[in-house]
Amino acid sequence: MLLSSEQIARIRQQYADGVAVAAIRAGHGVSQATLYMCLGGKVPGQPPLPPIPRRQERKTPRPAAPSDRRSLVARLWNAAGRQVAEIEQRLGRDGSAAGERESDARMLAMLVKTLRELSALDEAHADSGAHNGTDPEDDDAVPRDIDEFRSELARRIEAFVRSRTAPGIPGAGEE
Repeated sequence: MLLSSEQIARIRQQYADGVAVAAIRAGHGVSQATLYMCLGGKVPGQPPLPPIPRRQERKTPRPAAPSDRRSLVARLWNAAGRQVAEIEQRLGRDGSAAGERESDARMLAMLVKTLRELSALDEAHADSGAHNGTDPEDDDAVPRDIDEFRSELARRIEAFVRSRTAPGIPGAGEE
């Protein structure tokens, strides 16, 4: 498709004005390759133009599909397993440097923490709001405001202290 100088100028101006590439392509009926040739200033049959710097198109990230999430979790578990095996091999060797052992210990601690958090997130995602094996009757409603939360917490602490103090113990309940 041959483009006129006016079409090329409009495509370049729209791009410079921040119009989305998909909208420009749809509006002018051009392919992505043709659009980028226009922006590069090298269109066959037209005099060369100074190239327009390309911008980074911002794509809204899509949420991971459940299968993607499971795959990612499995890959992370496998990577952690490989890392643990490497550390075990190094620790099993004689003559490991003290600094290397400290580094391995820190790495193991970080792996354990990461895997614990990953497991917790995965369980929370799998439950998607459901209770984790707890009795729904034991769960309290989320407080509406911080003052309500504080007063309820103070009430529960006082009730706990009263239940723990016995009249026969000296000093119990005295303030």
